[in-house]
Amino acid sequence: MFELHANAWPERVASIEVTPGGEVYFLSFAGQQVHPDFGYDDDEKVEALEDVVRNAVALSTGPSRITRAIVDGVVLTSSLELDPDGPNRRSLGVTMHHPLGYIKARLRGRRPGREAIDFPSAGDI
Repeated sequence: MFELHANAWPERVASIEVTPGGEVYFLSFAGQQVHPDFGYDDDEKVEALEDVVRNAVALSTGPSRITRAIVDGVVLTSSLELDPDGPNRRSLGVTMHHPLGYIKARLRGRRPGREAIDFPSAGDI
């Protein structure tokens, strides 16, 4: 595992983990796990790792946003976006933390509250 962060924000860490065979690449940022990337032959491995590193740099230098759906203080889902208000907006996926809790809340007609955590661009400080 290795970690990336901007000098201006040592607490904004993007972590990359690679499986021993170098076929699966995991990225996490601010407690948010991004869906894994895969590469099976040498070209795919290089491309997958480049994508993960590119995303890690973008996350650690901003702008990015984590949006969470919460019911009774429990995070049900969360999503991670790069450049959330800009022209290059891109989602890195949605994570279901408590699928059963989400289904129960929806069946009972409860709308989860939303919480957004914005990480500004390094150029904004």
